[in-house]
Amino acid sequence: MPFFIWGTIALGWLGLFCFNSEAAPHFSIIVGKRDTGSYQFAEEFSRLWEVSAFKTNSFLVSASEKTPENRLKRLRLRQGDLAILDPKNAHQLLPQNPELAVISVLWPNVLYVISRQSALVELQISTPTTIHIHENSAYFVTTWSKLLSSQNYNPSQFQWFSAGQSEKVLSNLSEGLFLMTAPYPLQEMKQLLMADTSYKFIPLNEMLLAGNHQDYPWIITSLLPTNIYPSAFPPFPMLTSYPVLIARIDTNPAFIQKVLKILFSQRDLIQPHALFQFLDPQNNQRFQNYQFHPTSKKLFKL
Repeated sequence: MPFFIWGTIALGWLGLFCFNSEAAPHFSIIVGKRDTGSYQFAEEFSRLWEVSAFKTNSFLVSASEKTPENRLKRLRLRQGDLAILDPKNAHQLLPQNPELAVISVLWPNVLYVISRQSALVELQISTPTTIHIHENSAYFVTTWSKLLSSQNYNPSQFQWFSAGQSEKVLSNLSEGLFLMTAPYPLQEMKQLLMADTSYKFIPLNEMLLAGNHQDYPWIITSLLPTNIYPSAFPPFPMLTSYPVLIARIDTNPAFIQKVLKILFSQRDLIQPHALFQFLDPQNNQRFQNYQFHPTSKKLFKL
């Protein structure tokens, strides 16, 4: 029999097999742009889903959607199964969407305050120094200006820098302060602290902590773990916020159970991914103002 006939028969059987075989189900998680933490988190979560010991027999793929409003819209329209929302929009938008619910809060983002001034013990609004501040921490400047009278507030005290410039600004910091909101641990910061012990973390005083809590209800105070950076320092309070993982409130409980099992499985590994290392189910206890999915409420005892 000619070769092309055998090939035709083989292709026919293959097509019949593919037509009759049931494809593994695909779920999707809607996140931000490629350079965002939510996208990086979703990529790692998809990998964990595929290799999970819980045998999901399915795939989880990430879908990028720039605006939080569109992420929520797609979730409502069942064009996705999960979504990640930043803390501010979670606080402001979720009450307007009662058909959506929080599955869990995710990784902590903290306000790093770093200095090389050995005499500086804490940051106060009266501290007369230049503050190099990342554009993602504009909330801090707003609170600062509110706490000071208009005649004493000096905008030129703040020197802004953007994404991609943080490593250069921090490595060239000779005086003043460096402020940036980011997750921990940051590998670049860890390497710098190991190489130069003159850098140190600076706590905020009580007035600045309280002012930010009042202005931004999605920001809480937490203690930076002492074992993630080489500098020796006692635990001290840091402004902290948490992105949230959300789904429709009518999402199948069995699916939510799989999500939660995989979500918290990696932090116990020897080398967990940075954004998964400090996921803690107990953190959800501090956000009972959110509407949680019934499965999450049961697990977290809310």
